[in-house]
Amino acid sequence: MLKREVFKSFSWRFALFASCLSLCVPVQAHVAGFESSNSLETYKLSSYYDAEVGSHLADAGQYGQAIHYFAKAVEKNPTSVLNQYNLGYSEMMLAEIITPGDDKEQVLFQAEWAMQRARDLNPDMTLTYFKLGKLAIERGDYSQATQYYKEGAENNPDSAALWFNLGAAYEKIKDPEQAEQAYLKAIEQNPKFVYAHNNLGLLYEQTNRTAQAEEIYKKALEEMPDYNFARLNLGSLLQGMGRIDEAKLYYREALKYEPDNPWAYLYLGNINYTQGNYQEALEAYNKAISLNPDYPTTYYLACLTLQKLNRTDEALANGLHYINLAPEGAFSQEAGEIIMTLKQQSKPKTSSTGQS
Repeated sequence: MLKREVFKSFSWRFALFASCLSLCVPVQAHVAGFESSNSLETYKLSSYYDAEVGSHLADAGQYGQAIHYFAKAVEKNPTSVLNQYNLGYSEMMLAEIITPGDDKEQVLFQAEWAMQRARDLNPDMTLTYFKLGKLAIERGDYSQATQYYKEGAENNPDSAALWFNLGAAYEKIKDPEQAEQAYLKAIEQNPKFVYAHNNLGLLYEQTNRTAQAEEIYKKALEEMPDYNFARLNLGSLLQGMGRIDEAKLYYREALKYEPDNPWAYLYLGNINYTQGNYQEALEAYNKAISLNPDYPTTYYLACLTLQKLNRTDEALANGLHYINLAPEGAFSQEAGEIIMTLKQQSKPKTSSTGQS
Protein backbone atom coordinates (compact mmCIF):
# COMPACT_ATOMS: atom_id res chain seq x y z
CA MET A 1 0.00 0.00 0.00
CA LEU A 2 2.94 2.30 -0.56
CA LYS A 3 1.98 5.58 -2.13
CA ARG A 4 3.43 6.51 -5.49
CA GLU A 5 3.02 9.72 -7.41
CA VAL A 6 1.94 8.87 -10.94
CA PHE A 7 2.72 10.65 -14.16
CA LYS A 8 -0.90 10.55 -15.34
CA SER A 9 -2.02 12.77 -12.49
CA PHE A 10 0.90 15.10 -13.01
CA SER A 11 0.18 15.35 -16.72
CA TRP A 12 -3.41 16.20 -15.83
CA ARG A 13 -2.22 19.23 -13.89
CA PHE A 14 -0.50 20.40 -17.02
CA ALA A 15 -3.70 19.84 -18.97
CA LEU A 16 -5.34 22.39 -16.70
CA PHE A 17 -2.44 24.74 -17.26
CA ALA A 18 -2.86 24.34 -21.00
CA SER A 19 -6.56 25.09 -20.92
CA CYS A 20 -5.95 28.30 -19.01
CA LEU A 21 -3.00 29.68 -20.93
CA SER A 22 -2.82 28.22 -24.40
CA LEU A 23 -6.19 29.19 -25.79
CA CYS A 24 -6.63 32.47 -27.62
CA VAL A 25 -7.80 35.75 -26.14
CA PRO A 26 -11.52 36.65 -26.41
CA VAL A 27 -12.69 37.55 -29.88
CA GLN A 28 -14.23 40.82 -28.70
CA ALA A 29 -10.81 42.22 -27.89
CA HIS A 30 -10.00 42.17 -31.59
CA VAL A 31 -13.40 42.92 -33.06
CA ALA A 32 -13.58 46.19 -31.15
CA GLY A 33 -10.65 47.52 -33.15
CA PHE A 34 -12.43 47.29 -36.47
CA GLU A 35 -14.19 50.47 -37.57
CA SER A 36 -15.74 49.37 -40.88
CA SER A 37 -17.91 46.45 -41.89
CA ASN A 38 -15.36 45.59 -44.61
CA SER A 39 -12.62 45.24 -42.05
CA LEU A 40 -14.84 43.09 -39.87
CA GLU A 41 -15.73 40.82 -42.78
CA THR A 42 -12.06 40.52 -43.69
CA TYR A 43 -11.27 39.60 -40.11
CA LYS A 44 -14.00 36.93 -40.09
CA LEU A 45 -12.37 35.31 -43.10
CA SER A 46 -9.02 35.06 -41.30
CA SER A 47 -7.68 32.19 -39.19
CA TYR A 48 -7.60 34.52 -36.18
CA TYR A 49 -11.38 34.71 -36.10
CA ASP A 50 -11.80 30.92 -36.25
CA ALA A 51 -9.16 30.44 -33.57
CA GLU A 52 -10.81 32.89 -31.19
CA VAL A 53 -14.30 31.51 -31.69
CA GLY A 54 -12.84 28.06 -31.07
CA SER A 55 -11.25 29.35 -27.88
CA HIS A 56 -14.55 30.65 -26.56
CA LEU A 57 -16.27 27.36 -27.34
CA ALA A 58 -13.49 25.32 -25.73
CA ASP A 59 -13.59 27.50 -22.61
CA ALA A 60 -17.32 26.76 -22.45
CA GLY A 61 -16.67 23.02 -22.73
CA GLN A 62 -18.18 22.78 -26.22
CA TYR A 63 -15.24 20.88 -27.64
CA GLY A 64 -17.02 19.36 -30.64
CA GLN A 65 -17.88 22.81 -31.99
CA ALA A 66 -14.46 24.17 -30.98
CA ILE A 67 -12.77 21.48 -33.09
CA HIS A 68 -14.68 22.67 -36.15
CA TYR A 69 -13.34 26.21 -35.77
CA PHE A 70 -9.79 25.19 -34.88
CA ALA A 71 -9.72 22.87 -37.90
CA LYS A 72 -10.75 25.83 -40.09
CA ALA A 73 -8.01 27.95 -38.48
CA VAL A 74 -5.45 25.22 -39.21
CA GLU A 75 -6.64 24.95 -42.79
CA LYS A 76 -6.18 28.69 -43.29
CA ASN A 77 -2.87 28.85 -41.40
CA PRO A 78 -1.28 25.38 -41.22
CA THR A 79 1.99 26.66 -39.80
CA SER A 80 0.42 28.12 -36.64
CA VAL A 81 1.67 26.16 -33.63
CA LEU A 82 -1.10 27.58 -31.46
CA ASN A 83 -3.85 26.50 -33.85
CA GLN A 84 -2.47 22.97 -34.10
CA TYR A 85 -2.04 22.72 -30.34
CA ASN A 86 -5.54 24.00 -29.58
CA LEU A 87 -7.04 21.63 -32.14
CA GLY A 88 -5.27 18.68 -30.52
CA TYR A 89 -6.16 19.84 -27.04
CA SER A 90 -9.86 20.18 -27.88
CA GLU A 91 -9.85 16.72 -29.44
CA MET A 92 -8.25 15.32 -26.29
CA MET A 93 -10.91 16.89 -24.12
CA LEU A 94 -13.69 15.65 -26.40
CA ALA A 95 -12.28 12.11 -26.15
CA GLU A 96 -12.57 12.30 -22.37
CA ILE A 97 -16.31 12.94 -22.45
CA ILE A 98 -17.54 10.77 -25.32
CA THR A 99 -18.55 7.14 -24.97
CA PRO A 100 -15.70 4.68 -25.52
CA GLY A 101 -15.72 3.09 -28.94
CA ASP A 102 -14.53 3.63 -32.48
CA ASP A 103 -15.35 7.34 -32.41
CA LYS A 104 -13.25 7.86 -29.30
CA GLU A 105 -10.29 6.01 -30.81
CA GLN A 106 -10.52 8.15 -33.93
CA VAL A 107 -10.68 11.37 -31.93
CA LEU A 108 -7.63 10.32 -29.91
CA PHE A 109 -5.78 9.51 -33.14
CA GLN A 110 -6.63 12.94 -34.55
CA ALA A 111 -5.56 14.61 -31.31
CA GLU A 112 -2.20 12.86 -31.38
CA TRP A 113 -1.67 13.82 -35.01
CA ALA A 114 -2.42 17.48 -34.26
CA MET A 115 -0.06 17.48 -31.27
CA GLN A 116 2.66 15.87 -33.37
CA ARG A 117 2.22 18.62 -35.92
CA ALA A 118 2.48 21.28 -33.19
CA ARG A 119 5.64 19.59 -31.91
CA ASP A 120 7.15 19.49 -35.38
CA LEU A 121 6.43 23.18 -35.87
CA ASN A 122 8.00 24.10 -32.51
CA PRO A 123 10.07 21.36 -30.81
CA ASP A 124 10.70 23.66 -27.85
CA MET A 125 7.03 23.91 -26.85
CA THR A 126 7.03 21.87 -23.65
CA LEU A 127 3.29 21.34 -23.30
CA THR A 128 2.98 19.30 -26.48
CA TYR A 129 5.18 16.54 -25.03
CA PHE A 130 2.98 16.25 -21.95
CA LYS A 131 -0.07 15.92 -24.17
CA LEU A 132 1.59 13.44 -26.52
CA GLY A 133 2.67 11.32 -23.57
CA LYS A 134 -0.82 11.37 -22.13
CA LEU A 135 -2.34 10.41 -25.47
CA ALA A 136 0.01 7.44 -25.74
CA ILE A 137 -1.00 6.40 -22.22
CA GLU A 138 -4.66 6.62 -23.23
CA ARG A 139 -3.84 4.05 -25.92
CA GLY A 140 -1.99 1.91 -23.37
CA ASP A 141 1.27 2.39 -25.27
CA TYR A 142 3.77 3.17 -22.50
CA SER A 143 6.75 2.60 -24.79
CA GLN A 144 5.52 5.39 -27.06
CA ALA A 145 4.81 7.57 -24.02
CA THR A 146 8.41 7.02 -22.95
CA GLN A 147 9.62 8.15 -26.36
CA TYR A 148 7.53 11.32 -26.24
CA TYR A 149 8.71 12.23 -22.73
CA LYS A 150 12.31 11.42 -23.62
CA GLU A 151 12.16 13.62 -26.70
CA GLY A 152 10.56 16.38 -24.67
CA ALA A 153 13.16 16.18 -21.90
CA GLU A 154 15.99 16.24 -24.40
CA ASN A 155 14.53 19.31 -26.11
CA ASN A 156 13.66 20.95 -22.76
CA PRO A 157 16.33 19.62 -20.37
CA ASP A 158 15.45 22.13 -17.66
CA SER A 159 11.91 20.77 -17.29
CA ALA A 160 11.84 18.75 -14.06
CA ALA A 161 8.28 17.68 -14.79
CA LEU A 162 9.20 16.09 -18.12
CA TRP A 163 12.06 14.17 -16.49
CA PHE A 164 9.64 13.04 -13.79
CA ASN A 165 7.09 11.80 -16.31
CA LEU A 166 9.85 10.06 -18.20
CA GLY A 167 10.92 8.27 -15.02
CA ALA A 168 7.37 7.12 -14.31
CA ALA A 169 6.99 5.92 -17.91
CA TYR A 170 10.25 3.95 -17.68
CA GLU A 171 8.88 2.25 -14.58
CA LYS A 172 5.79 1.25 -16.54
CA ILE A 173 7.95 -0.52 -19.13
CA LYS A 174 10.03 -2.19 -16.40
CA ASP A 175 13.25 -0.23 -16.88
CA PRO A 176 14.21 0.79 -13.32
CA GLU A 177 17.74 1.92 -14.21
CA GLN A 178 16.51 4.46 -16.74
CA ALA A 179 13.69 5.46 -14.37
CA GLU A 180 16.23 6.17 -11.63
CA GLN A 181 18.32 8.35 -13.93
CA ALA A 182 15.25 10.30 -15.04
CA TYR A 183 14.14 10.93 -11.44
CA LEU A 184 17.64 12.08 -10.55
CA LYS A 185 17.55 14.46 -13.51
CA ALA A 186 14.24 15.86 -12.26
CA ILE A 187 15.73 16.47 -8.83
CA GLU A 188 18.85 18.01 -10.38
CA GLN A 189 16.71 20.49 -12.29
CA ASN A 190 14.49 21.23 -9.29
CA PRO A 191 15.67 20.03 -5.85
CA LYS A 192 12.23 20.87 -4.44
CA PHE A 193 10.49 18.50 -6.85
CA VAL A 194 9.38 16.17 -4.08
CA TYR A 195 7.30 13.91 -6.33
CA ALA A 196 10.54 12.69 -7.87
CA HIS A 197 12.07 12.15 -4.42
CA ASN A 198 9.10 10.01 -3.43
CA ASN A 199 9.11 7.80 -6.52
CA LEU A 200 12.87 7.46 -6.36
CA GLY A 201 12.54 6.30 -2.76
CA LEU A 202 10.11 3.59 -3.80
CA LEU A 203 12.48 2.57 -6.58
CA TYR A 204 15.29 2.27 -4.05
CA GLU A 205 13.07 0.11 -1.86
CA GLN A 206 12.26 -2.21 -4.74
CA THR A 207 15.97 -2.71 -5.36
CA ASN A 208 16.72 -3.31 -1.65
CA ARG A 209 18.55 -0.01 -1.13
CA THR A 210 16.78 0.85 2.09
CA ALA A 211 19.38 3.30 3.37
CA GLN A 212 19.12 5.35 0.18
CA ALA A 213 15.34 5.16 0.30
CA GLU A 214 15.29 6.47 3.86
CA GLU A 215 17.64 9.29 2.91
CA ILE A 216 15.62 10.40 -0.12
CA TYR A 217 12.30 10.34 1.78
CA LYS A 218 13.81 12.50 4.49
CA LYS A 219 15.20 14.84 1.85
CA ALA A 220 11.69 15.23 0.41
CA LEU A 221 10.36 16.13 3.86
CA GLU A 222 13.12 18.70 4.30
CA GLU A 223 12.05 20.33 1.06
CA MET A 224 8.31 20.09 1.81
CA PRO A 225 7.49 19.28 5.46
CA ASP A 226 3.78 18.66 4.79
CA TYR A 227 4.39 16.13 1.99
CA ASN A 228 2.68 13.09 3.46
CA PHE A 229 3.29 10.74 0.56
CA ALA A 230 6.96 10.60 1.51
CA ARG A 231 6.16 10.59 5.25
CA LEU A 232 3.89 7.55 5.01
CA ASN A 233 6.31 5.72 2.74
CA LEU A 234 9.11 6.47 5.16
CA GLY A 235 7.04 5.14 8.05
CA SER A 236 6.26 1.98 6.08
CA LEU A 237 9.94 1.53 5.27
CA LEU A 238 10.95 1.91 8.91
CA GLN A 239 8.20 -0.47 10.00
CA GLY A 240 9.49 -3.08 7.58
CA MET A 241 12.97 -2.61 9.06
CA GLY A 242 11.61 -3.27 12.55
CA ARG A 243 11.90 0.34 13.68
CA ILE A 244 8.33 0.32 14.94
CA ASP A 245 8.39 3.28 17.31
CA GLU A 246 9.91 5.55 14.67
CA ALA A 247 7.35 4.42 12.12
CA LYS A 248 4.48 5.14 14.48
CA LEU A 249 5.81 8.65 15.06
CA TYR A 250 5.77 9.35 11.33
CA TYR A 251 2.20 8.06 10.99
CA ARG A 252 1.03 10.26 13.85
CA GLU A 253 2.92 13.20 12.44
CA ALA A 254 1.12 12.67 9.13
CA LEU A 255 -2.19 13.13 10.96
CA LYS A 256 -1.00 16.43 12.37
CA TYR A 257 -0.65 17.72 8.82
CA GLU A 258 -3.75 15.93 7.50
CA PRO A 259 -6.19 14.91 10.26
CA ASP A 260 -8.45 13.26 7.68
CA ASN A 261 -5.81 11.19 5.88
CA PRO A 262 -7.24 7.64 5.69
CA TRP A 263 -3.89 6.09 4.81
CA ALA A 264 -2.28 7.37 7.99
CA TYR A 265 -5.05 5.73 10.02
CA LEU A 266 -4.71 2.54 8.00
CA TYR A 267 -0.97 2.37 8.62
CA LEU A 268 -1.48 3.12 12.31
CA GLY A 269 -3.99 0.31 12.44
CA ASN A 270 -1.50 -2.08 10.86
CA ILE A 271 1.24 -1.21 13.30
CA ASN A 272 -1.07 -1.56 16.30
CA TYR A 273 -2.29 -4.91 15.00
CA THR A 274 1.26 -6.26 14.74
CA GLN A 275 1.88 -5.10 18.32
CA GLY A 276 -1.23 -6.90 19.54
CA ASN A 277 -3.02 -3.63 20.34
CA TYR A 278 -6.23 -4.83 18.73
CA GLN A 279 -8.62 -2.25 20.17
CA GLU A 280 -6.37 0.61 19.02
CA ALA A 281 -5.99 -1.07 15.65
CA LEU A 282 -9.76 -1.38 15.28
CA GLU A 283 -10.30 2.27 16.13
CA ALA A 284 -7.77 3.28 13.47
CA TYR A 285 -9.32 0.98 10.85
CA ASN A 286 -12.80 2.27 11.59
CA LYS A 287 -11.58 5.83 11.17
CA ALA A 288 -9.93 4.91 7.86
CA ILE A 289 -13.19 3.31 6.70
CA SER A 290 -15.20 6.39 7.61
CA LEU A 291 -12.81 8.54 5.56
CA ASN A 292 -12.45 6.14 2.62
CA PRO A 293 -15.41 3.74 2.63
CA ASP A 294 -14.75 2.41 -0.88
CA TYR A 295 -11.32 0.94 -0.11
CA PRO A 296 -11.98 -2.78 0.44
CA THR A 297 -8.76 -3.90 2.18
CA THR A 298 -9.55 -1.95 5.34
CA TYR A 299 -12.70 -4.03 5.86
CA TYR A 300 -10.64 -7.21 5.63
CA LEU A 301 -8.18 -5.88 8.19
CA ALA A 302 -11.04 -4.82 10.48
CA CYS A 303 -12.48 -8.31 10.10
CA LEU A 304 -9.20 -9.86 11.27
CA THR A 305 -9.02 -7.48 14.20
CA LEU A 306 -12.60 -8.06 15.30
CA GLN A 307 -11.96 -11.79 15.13
CA LYS A 308 -9.07 -11.29 17.54
CA LEU A 309 -11.45 -9.40 19.82
CA ASN A 310 -14.00 -12.24 19.64
CA ARG A 311 -16.61 -9.93 18.13
CA THR A 312 -17.86 -12.53 15.68
CA ASP A 313 -20.90 -10.84 14.17
CA GLU A 314 -19.05 -7.59 13.49
CA ALA A 315 -16.10 -9.51 12.05
CA LEU A 316 -18.46 -11.40 9.75
CA ALA A 317 -20.10 -8.18 8.58
CA ASN A 318 -16.75 -6.64 7.69
CA GLY A 319 -15.58 -9.78 5.93
CA LEU A 320 -18.74 -9.88 3.82
CA HIS A 321 -18.37 -6.19 3.02
CA TYR A 322 -14.86 -6.85 1.75
CA ILE A 323 -16.10 -9.66 -0.50
CA ASN A 324 -18.89 -7.44 -1.84
CA LEU A 325 -16.43 -4.69 -2.72
CA ALA A 326 -13.66 -6.93 -4.03
CA PRO A 327 -14.90 -10.41 -4.97
CA GLU A 328 -11.65 -11.01 -6.86
CA GLY A 329 -9.49 -9.00 -4.46
CA ALA A 330 -6.07 -9.84 -3.14
CA PHE A 331 -7.52 -11.29 0.08
CA SER A 332 -10.73 -12.78 -1.31
CA GLN A 333 -9.69 -16.38 -0.70
CA GLU A 334 -8.56 -15.70 2.86
CA ALA A 335 -11.67 -13.64 3.52
CA GLY A 336 -13.88 -16.44 2.23
CA GLU A 337 -12.27 -18.96 4.57
CA ILE A 338 -12.61 -16.60 7.54
CA ILE A 339 -16.26 -15.95 6.69
CA MET A 340 -17.00 -19.68 6.69
CA THR A 341 -15.36 -20.02 10.10
CA LEU A 342 -17.22 -17.02 11.48
CA LYS A 343 -20.54 -18.32 10.22
CA GLN A 344 -19.97 -21.58 12.05
CA GLN A 345 -19.12 -19.69 15.21
CA SER A 346 -22.19 -17.47 14.97
CA LYS A 347 -24.65 -20.37 14.64
CA PRO A 348 -26.84 -20.63 17.71
CA LYS A 349 -26.06 -23.70 19.76
CA THR A 350 -29.01 -26.01 20.33
CA SER A 351 -29.44 -28.32 23.28
CA SER A 352 -31.74 -31.26 23.94
CA THR A 353 -33.31 -32.14 27.20
CA GLY A 354 -34.22 -35.65 28.19
CA GLN A 355 -37.34 -36.74 30.03
CA SER A 356 -36.95 -37.70 33.61
